[in-house]
Formats: sequence, structure tokens, C-alpha cells
Amino acid sequence: MTARLPDGARERLAKICGRLGSDHDGERASAAALASRLLRDHGVTWAELVEGATAAAPGPVSPPRPRRRRASRRQAANDTSEIPEHVATAAWLLRYDDLLTKWEADFARGIASFRRLSHKQAATLNKIAARVDAYAEATHDYRAGQAHG
Repeated sequence: MTARLPDGARERLAKICGRLGSDHDGERASAAALASRLLRDHGVTWAELVEGATAAAPGPVSPPRPRRRRASRRQAANDTSEIPEHVATAAWLLRYDDLLTKWEADFARGIASFRRLSHKQAATLNKIAARVDAYAEATHDYRAGQAHG
């Protein structure tokens, strides 16, 4: 069974879930209790909510990549304009800095200077991006310049 919340409840849940990343234990606990109560009031379990979200999501979160025209080999060898995916994802996340904890925002800023990410860093980045993407989907909050696919 796929859970379906009314639009108002989805928006409220997204706002509540945004507080789950708080640096304050009490705020996180309060947000978790409010979210659970909201789901219970609408007859939806967490498992049904996640099942519905994963059924709707086609795959991992990744921001759109700019299209490039084909370059000659010489141009390609000198071309440094291609942005690594993790840098583009970090830039996309920082558009939602009000939803990120201080640690998450610092992490997103810090990895922009890395040439490659470790598996753990990539997993952490994808986890943060999935949470922000779920919020954007639930609230239709696509920040300026974000062409969401």
C-alpha cells in the first residue's frame, strides 16, 4: 500500500522533518514526535510513507548537469569547465542552507575543493541531498535556478 497524505499535511510534515537535522536534542525529539503524530492522525505509518516516497523516486538524487558541446581532443585536454558531480550537488544543497545543520552546510562547502570523495563522504552527501530533495518534492520548493527533473 502506498501512503498518500493531503497536500497540507505533506507540507507540514516536510517542515517538521526539516527540524530533524537540528543541533538541539530537544528540537529533534519534538520534531520526531510531531511527525509521528501527524502520520498517525492521517492513518499512515512510517513504512508506508517511505514505501510511497521510494516508489515515486526513480533513483539517486543528482542535480541537473549542464549540457556541453563536443570539444576537440585538444580543447578537451585544456578544458577545466566540467564540474564534478559532488561539487554541483554541494552547490545545489547550499541553495537550501536554511534546511541544513551547521555541520551539513560546512560539509557541503568543504567538499567543493575536493577532487574526489571517499565512499563515506559520497554516502553522506547523498543522504543529505535525499533529505533536501524530499523536502523540495513535498513542498514544491524549488529554489531559484534549480531545474528539478
